[in-house]
Amino acid sequence: MRRLSFIIVWLLVVSLETYSQAESAMEVISVENLDRLVEIWTGGILGAVATFSPDGSQLAVADNNGQLIFISMAILEPVRTIRDIGLNVDHLTYSSDGAEILLWNYTGSYMLVDIQSGSVLAEKANAGDEGRITSMTLTTEKWVEYDRSDNVAVYDTLTQELLLEVEDAKHWSMSYDGNLLLTRNSDLVVQIWHIQSGDVTFQILPPGENVATDGLYGAGFTPDGLVWTNYPQYILFEDSVTWHSPIQFWDMITGETVFEVEGPHYYRSVIFDPTRSYMLVWGITTTSRSTQCWIWELDSLEEEDCYAGGNQWAIFSPDGRMLVVNNGTAPNVTFREISGQTQPIMTLETMPTRHTEFSSDGRYFLTEDIDLHLWAVPSE
Repeated sequence: MRRLSFIIVWLLVVSLETYSQAESAMEVISVENLDRLVEIWTGGILGAVATFSPDGSQLAVADNNGQLIFISMAILEPVRTIRDIGLNVDHLTYSSDGAEILLWNYTGSYMLVDIQSGSVLAEKANAGDEGRITSMTLTTEKWVEYDRSDNVAVYDTLTQELLLEVEDAKHWSMSYDGNLLLTRNSDLVVQIWHIQSGDVTFQILPPGENVATDGLYGAGFTPDGLVWTNYPQYILFEDSVTWHSPIQFWDMITGETVFEVEGPHYYRSVIFDPTRSYMLVWGITTTSRSTQCWIWELDSLEEEDCYAGGNQWAIFSPDGRMLVVNNGTAPNVTFREISGQTQPIMTLETMPTRHTEFSSDGRYFLTEDIDLHLWAVPSE
């Protein structure tokens, strides 16, 4: 079994004596002893967030004390700070070219910032509508809002122009390139909308009978442009219930299913590893309603493993050799080899972790809980 160890890279401290102080001070401390844990912490201000640039050369940190700091991963020091950020930030999203960054939160506010000049290209303040639930696409170009009346609206981030609005959207998902919107309505019909034209380009009807209607299952896009759906069906036999719950993958050009896998659960999200050798599926069991994640080997379509016990999320490393599983209520983060390895390679004891991320080159790993933690991942 390949063993991994995690080594110290650097320690970033944002010190703050009281919340009334004007700004926090940030310092990078060089550490020569590389066998201890290194963490980034926020000096008592909860909720600092971070993300890597697309090329992995920088780490952007919003300290939620008015500062956006860009740290060079080559020298492990801050190289730029943008101040007077008047926004409580839940997430950071880079543009694909790394020239812009979107700071946004779930209440409906955002700022689009040009990184080189530090200028604000666009911003939107929360309208104060408590009924709005907002989310962001995978690009900085489009902004999505979803309300409690099951309406989903897509806007141009820069101009705030309404591009598409769909009613009766019980479930929705955005394609990876930001051009398509998937919705599932109360009749369980999945529709694919072209955002620019407003046309329905693809539609999937539910199976005929005994389809679960509680809405715990999902549908979405894969990175390579397929659409996946999950329609759990129940079969009654005397006093027992048997579940048939396939995940089907559809080609939007031919309208046919490419492949499917079977399992008696509600499936909520599907992720392929970067080598497209394995598929990770996160879902809820139909009996205990506990969250779990499953792995399938795509060539054989056989289930490789299942990780149970309240998992909140799991991600693949960029090279596809590791699976990182957040064990939710434990709380800890475990690193596992994908190829049949059931025992963790490494376990990080953390607070309940809300976000994890690898740099694009796989050399660094970021976790967010109360504090921020940056880890170095050795190649061997």
